[in-house]
Amino acid sequence: GGSSMCSAAVRAPGHVSLTHLAATAVGELDGRDTERVRTIVAALDGAGLPTQIDSDIAAKIWSKFVLNCAINALAATTGLRGGEIARLPELDALQDRVLDEVLAVTEAKGIRLPDPDIRASIKALTRAKFNRPSMLQHVEAGRRTEIEALNAALVREARALGIPTPYNEALVALLKGRERHERQRALEPGLDHEAWEAAVARGEDPFPAGWLPPDERDTG
Repeated sequence: GGSSMCSAAVRAPGHVSLTHLAATAVGELDGRDTERVRTIVAALDGAGLPTQIDSDIAAKIWSKFVLNCAINALAATTGLRGGEIARLPELDALQDRVLDEVLAVTEAKGIRLPDPDIRASIKALTRAKFNRPSMLQHVEAGRRTEIEALNAALVREARALGIPTPYNEALVALLKGRERHERQRALEPGLDHEAWEAAVARGEDPFPAGWLPPDERDTG
């Protein structure tokens, strides 16, 4: 497993820039020190990405998962960046409710996070940063987001444990709505909603057999 706190942005086709250089960790899920882990670390170090071996990589991965669940979907849904989210009381409070649910699942799964007060660290980071999280970049570009691997994955884990997650469920639904809107705008800007409405009024199905909304299509 691995976790990296580096950030990058796509500037143009074939042009990616590193926007934040930070720590990367790699480790076997069972904590063993193996030759393949040392090889990967050496390769990343050699490429200029500071990397270390972590004997509890699952906890490091979950730490980033908690962080991303607390920030990315809020930014992608609202279009605001971290520092803006932190300074809007309603969104700052919503972030706390989202974190309550994420940390409840983390605790129930017996995951020990390296940071003893990860909530305080995330709140401070949110307030200090004005970068565009990857999920915000994706939704604005009309691309699929990673919501299924973040807050939606949290909801699935919570259901298996019998833990309610109404705030994360609502956030997932809202983000999927915005994702569909942006993909429709990017891929099918001429959609005729009035024609759809007229077809329904005539008792017809406005969507041909096999029709899929843009967010469910494989667009490459």
